[in-house]
Amino acid sequence: MPSAQELEKQAKQLSTKSLLAFRFSVDHDQAGITFDKAAHLYKAQSKLSDAARCYDLSAREHQKAGNLFHAAKALDNAASAFRDLKDIPKAIKCYKNSSEIMLEDGKMDRAAEILTKGAKLIEKEMTKNSSKLSDEHKNQIKEMYVEALKMYANGDKYHMATNSFRAFNAFLLKNQMYDECIRNIKKQTDGYVALKQMHNVWKNNLSLVVVQLQHDSDSIAAEELHEETLAKFPDYSATKECQLATQFIQAFEQNDQELLDSTIQDRDLKYLEAQVSKICRKMTLDRRSTTTTSAPRQKVKISKVKQQTEELLGGADEDDNEEEEEEDLDSLYEDDEPDALDEDNLC
Repeated sequence: MPSAQELEKQAKQLSTKSLLAFRFSVDHDQAGITFDKAAHLYKAQSKLSDAARCYDLSAREHQKAGNLFHAAKALDNAASAFRDLKDIPKAIKCYKNSSEIMLEDGKMDRAAEILTKGAKLIEKEMTKNSSKLSDEHKNQIKEMYVEALKMYANGDKYHMATNSFRAFNAFLLKNQMYDECIRNIKKQTDGYVALKQMHNVWKNNLSLVVVQLQHDSDSIAAEELHEETLAKFPDYSATKECQLATQFIQAFEQNDQELLDSTIQDRDLKYLEAQVSKICRKMTLDRRSTTTTSAPRQKVKISKVKQQTEELLGGADEDDNEEEEEEDLDSLYEDDEPDALDEDNLC
């Protein structure tokens, strides 16, 4: 059997013309296959840099031959090699390019799967041995999840998005991105409604309250979320999840640790998503401060007084009512055309 070095040499010969060797045409298809074989052998020998290089070359040749599926697979393998080498930027680039090529090949579900898998594996690799994710890496991982979920939403493939939604929720909660998590849970709920999975809608409604209370212990904000879901889903009021959500809000509103302790003991909480259930088990009132709850109440009162004053004055100018919008995940869900791939530098 040829060695990895010999296979790589053969692949390079297949991918180039040579008058001296009487090669007047190139065989991109066979070159891609041979580069891939060389990469596998390099990987078996733990020569990850060589493996990553050959996987990248394989992807280029397959793409030139029009074999988009095999090109995407080669880039997926290259991403794994770069991840093992701790070269996270190149790993992320390969995962994204692999997903774009798979999408170009008409395999939307596989394209989204690659992004979700890549985000999870990179997060796992970066947090291994207590490594801390940088803000840059967090944003890159977040964008991979968002792009995957956008693909599922655009294709009405909510039944395939469950894993991505839950993995994204877990990532956001682990990194204390509570506002983003609340927005993602709401988008996830839209998917459950489309699938007519109301039992999951009820769980998400409860999760919204839990995440909001974990965020800032603001019982008023949590109650607003609770009332919003009740208005949207009247049948929710008769569910166990609604009862638990009400108990959580009352416990924080009344500063009742005994009520909170009895609520978090409820066995139904274990059926929530793992990270949300974990938050429930560890929830306490000890971290509350007087400023945490008083600020929202003051804000509500001021807004009511302002509204009454404006009504007496005949309304306020439109310019006075304009508020600066906060940047959130919604902007990431907009349909943007992907950048064209650079075949000479896939990874």
